[in-house]
Amino acid sequence: MSLQRMARVVAGVVWVVAGVVPLAHAGGAPYVGREEKTFSVSGTPDVTLRTFDGGIQVRTWNRREVHVTIERHAADESDAKALEVDTRQDGNRITVDVRQPAFQFFSFGEHRYVNLIVSVPATTDLSAHSGDGEITVDGVSGRIGLDSGDGRVAASNLHGDLDVHTGDGSVRVDGLQGTLHARSGDGSVHAGGRLSVVDVRTGDGSVTLDLDPGSVMSADWQVASGDGSISVGLPPAFDAEVDAHTGGGTIALNGVQLTVSGRLRHDRVHGTLGKGGHLLTLHSGDGSVSLHRR
Repeated sequence: MSLQRMARVVAGVVWVVAGVVPLAHAGGAPYVGREEKTFSVSGTPDVTLRTFDGGIQVRTWNRREVHVTIERHAADESDAKALEVDTRQDGNRITVDVRQPAFQFFSFGEHRYVNLIVSVPATTDLSAHSGDGEITVDGVSGRIGLDSGDGRVAASNLHGDLDVHTGDGSVRVDGLQGTLHARSGDGSVHAGGRLSVVDVRTGDGSVTLDLDPGSVMSADWQVASGDGSISVGLPPAFDAEVDAHTGGGTIALNGVQLTVSGRLRHDRVHGTLGKGGHLLTLHSGDGSVSLHRR
């Protein structure tokens, strides 16, 4: 590493006894070791965060820096220091990678995990992955990918292209301006904002979609639940071709004037909303489907 590169990375290590922890985790650990790193950037940062087990929290600030607090949770100081964290910077590309230990000793009620608490400039491209933990992001604009193997994902006040996935947990997206791709293997999805592209699917859980005024379909949308209800709140003006279907429920149109094509059935409706346009597909394997005005 060059001296110039090293000068851009400011690191400090403080090992402390566990106190108040900002990120919740199912498995407690009596010891917390904290390490802080700061990376200076000149353009739009491209930040990648990975932890094998633990939560990730990302927020914005008014500095041309990416600040990372690494929280190692373990039984004692030696166990915490054994958790390896690789940090790298290549220009505006920053990577924080928490590696799973080759051997992890389990005792009753305790295990090792690492939380990442990160501050970034408002315009940042972000990729965050946790093998087992909650991910929360607020205020970021850019290309954003959030993935948890097992945990809740919550995003608020984002602008750009958002891709969210959790293997087992709920997804909550508030105040998004842009495109949304969201997947949950087992959990509810609640999303709202001014949207142009929507692809939302859950294997088992309800889907709630609240569209703000200014939402316009720039491509076909799909909203699907294998086993759960679907509720879509529409702004006063919204144009689409609608295809709604449920395998074990009913379809309700509340305050929505839909020009129906074909036969109106309790479990399937196809029609034109407003001036028509791109196709809005709503499918539930076993649950009700509702369209209503907000």
